[in-house]
Amino acid sequence: MQLLSKKIDTPMTIVSVSSWQESIKKAKNRECDIYTLASKTPDRQEYMNFTIPYIETPLGIVVKHVDKFI
Repeated sequence: MQLLSKKIDTPMTIVSVSSWQESIKKAKNRECDIYTLASKTPDRQEYMNFTIPYIETPLGIVVKHVDKFI
C-alpha cells in the first residue's frame, strides 16, 4: 500500500475494522475509499466503484460429504 501511495502521490491511511459488516458500513458511509479484495456484486455496485482487477483469485469451498452446513 505504501508503494501504491507513492506511485499515485496520494497519502493513504489503513482503516482497521473488526468485521466485514463494518467494512461494508464504512464503504456506504464513504469512510473508506479502497478495498484490496472485494468481489463485484450487483448489491455492492450500488455503493462501490469497481476497477479492472489487478489480481483474480478463484474461490472454492470444500467440505466433507457428511457436513450438513457450510
